[in-house]
Amino acid sequence: HRDLHSFPTRRSSDLESLIRHAQSVLAREFDTREFIHELVHLDGILRETKEGSYTCSHRTIQEYLSACEAQRSKTTQQIIDIFGSRPELSEVFYFYCGLVRNIPTLNQLAEHFLSRGENRIAARCALNSRDPIANTLLLRIADGVFENIEDQATGSGIDLELLSSLAQRAGPEYQIFRDRLSSAISYLTKPGLPLDASGLESALAPNPVLARTVLPALLLHAN
Repeated sequence: HRDLHSFPTRRSSDLESLIRHAQSVLAREFDTREFIHELVHLDGILRETKEGSYTCSHRTIQEYLSACEAQRSKTTQQIIDIFGSRPELSEVFYFYCGLVRNIPTLNQLAEHFLSRGENRIAARCALNSRDPIANTLLLRIADGVFENIEDQATGSGIDLELLSSLAQRAGPEYQIFRDRLSSAISYLTKPGLPLDASGLESALAPNPVLARTVLPALLLHAN
């Protein structure tokens, strides 16, 4: 996890960001020694590596804390530079998108990945953001993911899952994903294609996570 340690929250010797985050959530002061003792011995969130030095036991927690630190201390361009070509840090980036409340920043991030043809990353950015990004960007994302599905060489269940997840978000801004999902299902179940109705069933059967995401959208499509 060397790359994750580039953020101060990830260094085993630095608990300041974790404590600061806890204080903001609890909105009060507390005994930090008792707090650390609970995280280590009761919750198992932290692991003591040596006296006075700790590291997170679970990578997901490390990724979230890194995203919090990135939001606090990095500019948008620095985020692009750090995560733009680092797939091993992708989950940190997605957490970051969920934390950011500045829509122009989210637009800039989505635009960056769309301009590089990385539709899936842009889609995950839109999916994790709390607020809708620009409609023009949502349209480009929907079209890009749908084109992935049409391209049998590059399309996969990931694209269908992304389209389905975005289609289930509330708000008129996401209607484009509902429209593209309807088109995708019609396309995938068309007789004669490599993935007809039975093929779609075969694709979903071994992947319960994908099935749970896509099936509600399929029911809506049927109606």
